[in-house]
This record gives sequence, structure tokens and C-alpha cells, in this order.
Amino acid sequence: MIFYYSATGNCKHVAKCIAKALGDQAVSIIGAGKEIELAEDEVFGLVTSTTFWELPIPVREFLTDLDIIPNGDNYSFIVSTFGTTPGCTGEEARILLAEAGLLLDASYSVKMPDNWTVWFDLSDKEKVKKQNEKADVKIEKVIKQIEKRALGNHMFPRTPYILKPLRIPPLRTQD
Repeated sequence: MIFYYSATGNCKHVAKCIAKALGDQAVSIIGAGKEIELAEDEVFGLVTSTTFWELPIPVREFLTDLDIIPNGDNYSFIVSTFGTTPGCTGEEARILLAEAGLLLDASYSVKMPDNWTVWFDLSDKEKVKKQNEKADVKIEKVIKQIEKRALGNHMFPRTPYILKPLRIPPLRTQD
């Protein structure tokens, strides 16, 4: 099963492309169950965006509350979409998935148009179109690696996890 968290549609697009290629289904983490028992050899995928070098809060909460029961030779991966860097999302997911009961086999990243509109301009439609075309080529490469059940960290550019505390913290919100 391919889980995703998508605020703007980028991750949903990536998850659906992967699920279609694998003959699987893409499911939003919003409203997903807290206990997942994987079938024999089933794939567990997570597609998420990158927020300030980290997993978005809803993804972190989903993984923290998750209880995964592996079965047989399962394959697990994360794909992080990003505008400037996938940050520490792969390592953070690896740690949280291990706590949930599943070892992460591979991490991937796909550069998409950065949609933090405070800093990045999305009004140039041609530029965004070219970025999306490049992203689709990268998604196809990631799918080929997933189909081969490649192992390891395939994220680029890489951010050393030791730098995680240096990231810009999100703004506090009023409760």
C-alpha cells in the first residue's frame, strides 16, 4: 500500500504514479488506520512533502501513532518531494518506522516546484511546467528502483541528519 500526505497535490500525484505502476493503491494518511498488517511480500510506501527539512507534522503524527505488523519479505520506502532539499525526511522516517515495527529499505526524493509562496514565485507557468516535466522523469526513475526493490538512501541532495537542529523552526500557532 502506498500512503501519502499531500497539501497541494504534488505528493498525491507521485503516490498515484507509483501505485499505478505497482498495481497497488494510493491512500491518504488522513483518516487511515493506526494498525497495518502487511500481507506476505507487500510493499509499504510513504510519499510526503518536506517542510523545513523535516516531515510535515501530520506525517510525523501518523508514523508515531502507527503500529505495523510485517509479514514475509516486505519492502518499505519513502519518497519525499521537495523544492530546495529533502532535508532529513528520510532519516526521520527511518527512525519513526522502526519504532512502528518496520525497517525502512529505501528513501527517494523528487524535486517539484517549491510551493512556499512566501519565497518562491509560481506565476511563471512555463517554468512550473518544465519543473513538473523533470519531476515526471524522476518519478519514472524512482518507480524503476522501487520495482527492483533497491536498497539504501537515494535522496539527493543529501542533508546530514546532524544538521536537523539547525533547520528553521516552524512558526508557533495559537491554540
